[in-house]
Amino acid sequence: GGEPSVRTLLGRLAGAGGPLGREILADPAVSSMPVGPAIAELRRRRLVVSAPLDGAVAFDVYHARVRDVIVSDLEAASRRGHHAALAGAIERVRPGDDAALATHHTGAGDLARAYGHVVRAATTATGALAFERAAGWYRTALELAPAIGIDAADVATLEVALGETLAAVGRLPEAAAVLQRAAARGSGPSGEDEGAGELRRRAAELLLESGHLEQGLTLLRAELRAVGLAEPASGRRALAGLLWAR
Repeated sequence: GGEPSVRTLLGRLAGAGGPLGREILADPAVSSMPVGPAIAELRRRRLVVSAPLDGAVAFDVYHARVRDVIVSDLEAASRRGHHAALAGAIERVRPGDDAALATHHTGAGDLARAYGHVVRAATTATGALAFERAAGWYRTALELAPAIGIDAADVATLEVALGETLAAVGRLPEAAAVLQRAAARGSGPSGEDEGAGELRRRAAELLLESGHLEQGLTLLRAELRAVGLAEPASGRRALAGLLWAR
């Protein structure tokens, strides 16, 4: 009947985590009844309001607290079901929306399908110079990687991308730590040992630039010896030697 369908639509809206356009709400996976009457009923009950989305009218739950109450009352299987329905609708209506697809495939527990969208969302954010958002997506990709069997070389590539993204927003010590983890896997993006050395030298450079001289020097000494340069006695000499080696 209408009442269960209205409740289902409300659960979909709450689970979405943000506004949904009419074209998503009207998808058969999201609503089994005409969306107009259901939205009208939810608005009458002050559970749903209109909200702008990409210049068009969309709909969202009335308040974040309303969303929290609805979501907290849902069983885990229901939450996954809502995410799966939204993912299916978005794939049909907005197949290029990697951020939304990453979120909802993850929420549905389909980690393998989520992973590709997460990586593409990170790449898109980087291209838009939205480095903080990109860093969040790269971290998500790294969290998903063990569960779906991503190999060490691809994990290292993600870590390098995360490290450089963090460096771009001035989080140099954090970036250095991530690059060292990538190097510790025994390879850089090229899959060669030389790549690991380059990553350690890059990490040392970031540490020195951020004023962490002792850590940077400790890391750099072994790398400079490996390329036949004198061991540095100071941060300035270390940085000069590092730049020469590059």
